[in-house]
Amino acid sequence: MEEISIKREYLKGTLILVAIVLLGLFLNSTIGLFGFVKMLWPQNLIVISIALVLGLCIGFIANSQRLWFFKSVAFILPTLMFLMVIGAWLMLHPDAVGKEWLSPLLQVPAFLAAVYVFLSSGIYVALNVSSFKNRWSSIVLSLVSLVFIFGTVVGKNDYYQLAMRIGSERAIFEANEVDGDEYYQLPFAVKLITSIVDESIESQISKASVRVFNTVEDFEDVELSLDNNFKIKGWVIALSQTQYYGSVADDLVDIDLVFDRWIELKYFSLGFLLIGLILRRRSIKVE
Repeated sequence: MEEISIKREYLKGTLILVAIVLLGLFLNSTIGLFGFVKMLWPQNLIVISIALVLGLCIGFIANSQRLWFFKSVAFILPTLMFLMVIGAWLMLHPDAVGKEWLSPLLQVPAFLAAVYVFLSSGIYVALNVSSFKNRWSSIVLSLVSLVFIFGTVVGKNDYYQLAMRIGSERAIFEANEVDGDEYYQLPFAVKLITSIVDESIESQISKASVRVFNTVEDFEDVELSLDNNFKIKGWVIALSQTQYYGSVADDLVDIDLVFDRWIELKYFSLGFLLIGLILRRRSIKVE
């Protein structure tokens, strides 16, 4: 009987996932235009925190008999797995937002699924906290999965890949999006000192000495190459891989800048998730 009940919960959870995806795809052209759906920083943290806290409050306050289906992780698991698969893809291809086949899913469907999962997980944790000793592995796995989903799916727009063309005459604080015209103000400036051309690889600029400014008086001279980059304030500064000597003036060099707000969170949560799965498997064997 318990096995049949779990299968029914999986089925209900799958139907909810299908409904969320279909509804989200239908609404992409309408509410998908609003800023709150795009989940930009710090809006993404605020919305998801509200959903999680609201779920915890509902679970603690509401009648648990009416929310019995939330006591099983099977009810939430299909949507949770859906977001984790998307999150794993975005972790491998963080610049794929808006470019790949999953672009429609990353709009309203991802927003609705994330809100549903965080709200439902809050209810699940609150309803099972009294039996934490028996369900600790499932609860911990659920929370770590939420952290991973936040860092990859919810925070998908907190990844920036910019391009900058620097010269020796002035320091530059602005960079433009690699595939667009949008400009960003950077918390540092970069100035070219010298560049070295490697004639053996189609006259490509292989090294460049640059000066990176925190302020006018606080700066550091570093050497960039195709194998060596420089990190400052969470940004990675690298020599452009597609730059050739003949494509720009002698006193100009192209560099790439990458910033990922949740890079550490992604890897930490993935590591804890793997550890949690191992512990969960061992606990099941013991039972």
